[in-house]
Amino acid sequence: MGQGAVGVHAAVRGVERVRVDETSSRRGHEYVSVFADLDQRRGVFVVERKDHETVQAFSLFLETRGGKVANVTEVCQDMSEAFLKGTLTYLPTAEITFDRYHIRNHLSKTVDEVRRGESKHQKALLANTRYMWLKPAQAPDREAAGPARRAARPAIADRARVHALSAVRQLL
Repeated sequence: MGQGAVGVHAAVRGVERVRVDETSSRRGHEYVSVFADLDQRRGVFVVERKDHETVQAFSLFLETRGGKVANVTEVCQDMSEAFLKGTLTYLPTAEITFDRYHIRNHLSKTVDEVRRGESKHQKALLANTRYMWLKPAQAPDREAAGPARRAARPAIADRARVHALSAVRQLL
């Protein structure tokens, strides 16, 4: 199983869709990676690390416990380069789905970067609007933001890049 690996000895023959995520096991930078069967909604493998070899350890675990790497059709994971490299290398038939949390996080950062860049050209118009762009549309205080901000919203829409990114972010 590999150094630091702990296998959950449940049946793994039918594992097709997997979720992998890491979590801190102790204070500091000590992590465990958890692989879960999305269809059975149960953990199947845990290993004490979070690099591309984590996925290799999981694929070896599958093969030695009666599962087949070729049967894994989908892997839901975060956007870490280590997991991406491991999945592409050791689970080559699986399609990768990035989890919504990390997509939203990256998109929110991009919206904010574009907003900051545009605010240099439209300082008065975009002043104090950061949270208006980054909060979800359903936020209860959106309409209570004040008449000046509500009036500025249509003018801000002319700034197509900020508006488009914000609209995509709202879909997630």
